[in-house]
Amino acid sequence: MPKNRKAAILNEKIADYFNARKSAVLDKNKEPVLDANGDPVYEYVRPLTVTGLANALGFSSREQMLAVRDQKSAEAIASALLRIEEYAEEKLFYKDSFSGTKLFLSVNFPRYQEGAQGAFESFPEAYDSWAK
Repeated sequence: MPKNRKAAILNEKIADYFNARKSAVLDKNKEPVLDANGDPVYEYVRPLTVTGLANALGFSSREQMLAVRDQKSAEAIASALLRIEEYAEEKLFYKDSFSGTKLFLSVNFPRYQEGAQGAFESFPEAYDSWAK
């Protein structure tokens, strides 16, 4: 199979993974909420995870997915991982999910590990005092 075709299939599977985790936002009458353009508003109802992505793409492990070397496929996976990272970073702004999100980021993304350059340096030591 040509590499471009392989990457195209991978991109489809990536889109399917993200779409399967969202649902339309409903109003009190169970009608879809629409944005300014009249399109339905969606939200993630299932968390985005690196393992979930690997599973959706048909890999037997996260490590196998991360070891992909084909440039187009690796770029597609890197882009999907960036979306998952962004999703997790946004959760840092919610007090109820801060600790779990910090753990998720440190396990899945090396730059967030203790001692890594840039790891949570922008978060003050006194998080508990200003997040209440």
